[in-house]
Amino acid sequence: MIWNRLKNVPQEHTFKLKGGHEISNMYELALHLAGMDDATFAHHVNSEKNDFRNWVFDIVKDDHLAEKISKAKDRKQMAKFVEKRVAELEQEKRHHEKVVEHGFKWGVREFGIGLVTGLFIGLVFLRALGRI
Repeated sequence: MIWNRLKNVPQEHTFKLKGGHEISNMYELALHLAGMDDATFAHHVNSEKNDFRNWVFDIVKDDHLAEKISKAKDRKQMAKFVEKRVAELEQEKRHHEKVVEHGFKWGVREFGIGLVTGLFIGLVFLRALGRI
């Protein structure tokens, strides 16, 4: 599911920042980008590479966000793109949870109505056949 992209990645796939910090999920990516110094950002994003884009694309598997952050002009813009994506994924997750919850409640109610209706019809047929 799409919001699984918010979960921690396996330990062997965490993003290792210059300086030793590790990023395990999109929340941490947003947090680190917001507070990162420009030298660290320039180490990971320059004319030759974009480590954040690669990690998001290859490990987190979020093509949409990878495309957005590949176009970011600076660290602050990239942080905003990540924060916006996290908010979108959280909203999608909440929506799905509501749909599942309502669907389950509806399904239980409908099952009960169907069961009672089926028993009633069965009794009517048995009565008509003279079995009860």
